[in-house]
Amino acid sequence: MSLNTTVKLSLQATLRKSLDLTTVQDPLNFTQTVTLTSGTGADQADQSWHDQRTLASAASEELDVSGALADAFGDTLALARVKALYVKNLSDDDTLLIGGAAAGALGLFSDTTDRFQLRPGGIFLFTAPDAVGIPVGSNDKLKLEHSGDTTTSLDYEIVIIGASA
Repeated sequence: MSLNTTVKLSLQATLRKSLDLTTVQDPLNFTQTVTLTSGTGADQADQSWHDQRTLASAASEELDVSGALADAFGDTLALARVKALYVKNLSDDDTLLIGGAAAGALGLFSDTTDRFQLRPGGIFLFTAPDAVGIPVGSNDKLKLEHSGDTTTSLDYEIVIIGASA
């Protein structure tokens, strides 16, 4: 099996200001790309997992990124390093908290209070394409939690790209 990945960020914005006789514009067109070829070294990844998931109000889950998640072919994800992480909060009302696992927290987060608040409709995108990435080892738990702002459930999308060695 092989994996080729392209992570692309594109920002396009135009700031305009109307003056007496003209309109001044400041266009921004900005693109960044991270390309990972198949493998386990720098700028490489060999495993991926993705899903759309639902959390009830105030519920949480801890995803074990090395040993508990199955890919599209039914093979167990066994990551040694995370190279890219994408999370999109599909809720219109609730915040999705990322991080804060009680034990074995993924290296992006240092302790139970270290959490990223992904606001409604927000996107979290992280890449670490170098040979080290985010080492997994015993720190393989990614916690995701519904803030409990409302009583409705919260849906989110998640993609994890990594290397097995």
